[in-house]
Amino acid sequence: MNRRLEMQVQQELLKILKKAKVLILNEQKLTDWVNSTKFQTYTHNLASRIVTKLLGGYRRQYPELYRLISKERRTILIQNQVLETARLIRTMPLNMAREITTKIADQHLKGVRASTLAAEILEQYPQLSKAKATLVARTEVARTNTMLLENDCHEVGAKWYVWRSTHDVRTRSSHNHMDGVVCSWDDPPNPEKLEGDDRDYGPYHPGCIFNCRCFPSPLVTVEQIPSNLKVHLHGTIVRMSKREFIQKHWKEVL
Repeated sequence: MNRRLEMQVQQELLKILKKAKVLILNEQKLTDWVNSTKFQTYTHNLASRIVTKLLGGYRRQYPELYRLISKERRTILIQNQVLETARLIRTMPLNMAREITTKIADQHLKGVRASTLAAEILEQYPQLSKAKATLVARTEVARTNTMLLENDCHEVGAKWYVWRSTHDVRTRSSHNHMDGVVCSWDDPPNPEKLEGDDRDYGPYHPGCIFNCRCFPSPLVTVEQIPSNLKVHLHGTIVRMSKREFIQKHWKEVL
């Protein structure tokens, strides 16, 4: 389902970037367009569709967690998530414009005429915008999915989740390393640092970094806790038994 949704979002983002092309080298006009009522309404409706479709899948996958939230509180959580997702989508045109402006400035310092480089970038714009739309669609769908789960877990006191990776050739080595690790929503891991990778993107939950297709599996009941655990605690991964984890860290969900 999420793959289909990613493709749908990608097409909508491509429409946004196509409209932004004529303004991409004029930051003030682009900013005015991004802040316009029409554009804000468009992104709010797009974010609403993303959240609604993800919520449908989440409701089927985690019914025991979903039913713990009252209808009134669910409405507020959905509204807040729509606003946040819409805000993130609205940053895309300006972020792309800044990347292009920075590239032009860097090349200009190397002796390339800014007007020449600007023309070349506009010629490459369809390819650049497709790459950007693909990246943002994949990232924001995954991030929104994780945020929906995280918000509900905080609401009911479900502190822990299991990091799940996708087990294919595109999965980062550091994320394969995290597969099956029990993590706290209050203490996101730093997968690259934990594996000893030179790259460091800081701490984050599954699905909350670019091109990440991992996802969290919330622990709501004692029965869902694995028998032998790998647990992320304050920047390290430790092994412990289910009994030890329950005694030291588990708290019954409301």
